[in-house]
Amino acid sequence: MTTGGSDMKYQMLQQASLPMMDLSQIDYDSNNQDKKKRLTSEQLEALENSFQEEIKLDPERKMKLAQELGLQPRQIAVWFQNRRARWKAKQLERLYDALKQEFDAVFREKQQLQEEVRIYVHAMVYRSLIQILLVLLDDIDGRITILAKICNFSLIKVLALRAILKEHGNKRQAQVSATGYSDMTGEDTTVESTSVNAIRSSNNVSYQAVATPSSAVAAGECNYMINYDGASVPTQSYYNWAGLPSYP
Repeated sequence: MTTGGSDMKYQMLQQASLPMMDLSQIDYDSNNQDKKKRLTSEQLEALENSFQEEIKLDPERKMKLAQELGLQPRQIAVWFQNRRARWKAKQLERLYDALKQEFDAVFREKQQLQEEVRIYVHAMVYRSLIQILLVLLDDIDGRITILAKICNFSLIKVLALRAILKEHGNKRQAQVSATGYSDMTGEDTTVESTSVNAIRSSNNVSYQAVATPSSAVAAGECNYMINYDGASVPTQSYYNWAGLPSYP
């Protein structure tokens, strides 16, 4: 009885001690897990230098670092993975800043080009308007030149006719002063025929000068007022001829 009771007591003590051993193992593993997560400054510096040399981690290098630093290979692999993620994020940030600067530069250049295009378009419009105005001014100058020529020719024609009339008037006055009368059929017919021929010849010349429609319009615009004083060319009135002496 005593032997059987001691055996049962031993088995019960063994079963009670097993949970205690499991709890101790769990605490030991958790302590080791905390120790794996903590890295010293020397280890971090060594890992950072290794990462700067090569961002990719091959198996041989991983085992070598684990032996040198006294860390687990898995811990080194996780550190490199996290470090590459931070490095890529930093690279993306730098790339974004560079692209933003380029975009701002291109945008400013676009605005400058748009301003240059606007100025160029306005300059072309002004240049076209100036060319049109120059063409119109050339046309106006040409018409003014034609008008001046026609008016000058008309003035010369009128002055020539006035000189002819004055000359015949002087001749008539001289005859009347010398003889006291004038032959109505002789000298008057000569003066009238000469004046008519001069007027006809001047009209023919004026028709030749005014050959184009623009010249005709210009001639219509040429209005000269010639003040001809009839007293300067004395002529004999028909009413005064009755008082002249008759032929014997």
